Amino acid sequence: MATLKSFRKPALSFAVASAWLLLSVMLVNAAEIAQPKKVLIINSYHRGYQGSDNLVEGFRETLLRALPKTEIQIEYLDSIHYSGKEFDSKILDLLRFKYQQRHFDLVFSTDDYAFNILEKYRDGIFGATPVIFCGTNSFDSSRLTGKQGFNGLDERPSFGDTLDLIFRLHPATGDVVVIHDTAVTGQRNSEEFRRQAAPFSKRARFTYLAGERLEDLTGKVRELQPGSVIVYFATFVLDQSGEQIATGEAQQRLAAVSQVPIYGGWEFMLGKGIVGGRLLNLREHGAVSARMAVKVLKGDSPVSLPKFSPSPNQFMFDYHQMSRFDIAESRLPAGSIVIDRPPGFLQSYQVAILWALCGALFLTLIAIFLNLLKSRKELSASLAELQEAQSELLATARKAGMAEIAINVLHNVGNVLNSVNISAGVLTGRVRDSRADGLSQTVRLLNEHSDELGEYLTRDEKGKLLPSYLKKLSEAFVTERQEMLDELSQLTRSVDHIKDIVATQQSYAGAASIIEPVLVADLLRDALRMNAEALERHKVTVVEEFGEMPVLPLDKARVLQILVNLISNANHAMYGRDGEVPRLTLGAELTGQNQVRISVSDQGEGIAQENLARIFNHGFTTRRRGHGFGLHSCAMAARQMGGTLTASSPGPGRGATFVLELPAGATA
Repeated sequence: MATLKSFRKPALSFAVASAWLLLSVMLVNAAEIAQPKKVLIINSYHRGYQGSDNLVEGFRETLLRALPKTEIQIEYLDSIHYSGKEFDSKILDLLRFKYQQRHFDLVFSTDDYAFNILEKYRDGIFGATPVIFCGTNSFDSSRLTGKQGFNGLDERPSFGDTLDLIFRLHPATGDVVVIHDTAVTGQRNSEEFRRQAAPFSKRARFTYLAGERLEDLTGKVRELQPGSVIVYFATFVLDQSGEQIATGEAQQRLAAVSQVPIYGGWEFMLGKGIVGGRLLNLREHGAVSARMAVKVLKGDSPVSLPKFSPSPNQFMFDYHQMSRFDIAESRLPAGSIVIDRPPGFLQSYQVAILWALCGALFLTLIAIFLNLLKSRKELSASLAELQEAQSELLATARKAGMAEIAINVLHNVGNVLNSVNISAGVLTGRVRDSRADGLSQTVRLLNEHSDELGEYLTRDEKGKLLPSYLKKLSEAFVTERQEMLDELSQLTRSVDHIKDIVATQQSYAGAASIIEPVLVADLLRDALRMNAEALERHKVTVVEEFGEMPVLPLDKARVLQILVNLISNANHAMYGRDGEVPRLTLGAELTGQNQVRISVSDQGEGIAQENLARIFNHGFTTRRRGHGFGLHSCAMAARQMGGTLTASSPGPGRGATFVLELPAGATA
């Protein structure tokens, strides 16, 4: 025993140590999993340069939407304002000093200058950190040969497509004036433009104005006459003192003095004086790059992604400039995007329309509730009348010695009251589940933003959703209203049927029945509806075998009374039986003897042969808690309409079929 104890102590210590080690590893792994990803953005330019700002914004929005806990840091290199070997050397020293000892999960570069640095010095500064690049102009894919962990998007302007469009929209063009800058990006764009413009060299003269001062450019642009077109893609322009003028401001000044249309290459130029063209959307470039980055940050190998993707450019135009130079929208390429188009009727009056829609919705809702209240009052009044009629009928029956009539009335009315209860329950549920709360919340939002409603509906992310939400809410209210009207219609039919039962039973004393044109199929479905709750509770499958029949003159109340009883009896006969799903089969046809033949067949407990002759006798029943009044009253009603009600069954446990036959023009 001593040896065993001495063995257990080290074994126990080893187990505790192992568990502690496993727990530590799990905690470390959990900490690593919870650690947010870190991304460095190296921006070639400065904050405020619209092109790279659009790139970064598209990248940030898309990345954070997928990985909201990502830590993003931006390094601006400001290569527009500074350049040269000394500047390059200081930038490299700065990057090494700041980031050589820091870890990033991914580096995202914008434009050529940042990519050129990463292409040469990534391994020395960031190791093997994956790089997603974007904004590199007319990228040469051979630069990635042998490099691992570089994936990106080519920023290649569609100058050729824009030139082709220019010659189609302005067929008299004989002179194309090209304005660009002399920086690294400007030179690359110029080379790409010349390459794509080569096929058009015989159609017009191309004049290149590179790096000229804004005052000189303004004078030359002012002198251009019709027959000339300007293509502008300078990233910046200098003024006489050598100060840089942002490209947007420069092109606006040139557009103000130009008598000829100006086309561009980038989406951010729209709204600042250019007509348009097939433009490069840098915000979309940033979003596409971010989707690549998300895959890498989630664990995909950069090798599994394309090395670089082509530029997804679109035809985009400024409506004001199109109008200025008489360019019809119908002449633009299919799928073109047009900005600043004057609002149509719906846009101009959207606030008024929304308020009108809200008013209409309120009125609709009020009308629905008023109808419901009115129907409830009518139902209460009808039930009160029914109770009074029942009391009078019982008193009359007792006095006349006709207790059987009163019993039949109570039995048949009880069946129909089940349908009344179902309809009342459905209506209560509809009111309880109504979407009126959603409408109230919508009105509250509109009231909160009533001072700036137009701005809220067109720019706010939640506000933009309101028109479509109100449309769906309106459709929901229309649907609710129709459903309530349908239930109210069913409720009215049920109450009317109760009244008809009373009137029918009163007719036994000598009053005439009411004959009216009906469809037998509709009567059968009404009878099903009045038994719907019990049928659904017992999961009964209903099979309809209806032949084609015209509208027939029948005593609707009596026929419906019989059908409700037969379907109710069939449902009870199948309740609680083991085996296959209970099935109720309803048949209806016209026979050769001008008779309406209606059958109700079940798969229930069946009827013994000795009971078939007694099944319609007053007071006879085989059902526990049965009273034997239903089938007796049905047989009486059938005889009073000049027809018959018969029953057949193969035997106990094998189901039964009841057949009602009536003259096609039945009368009482």
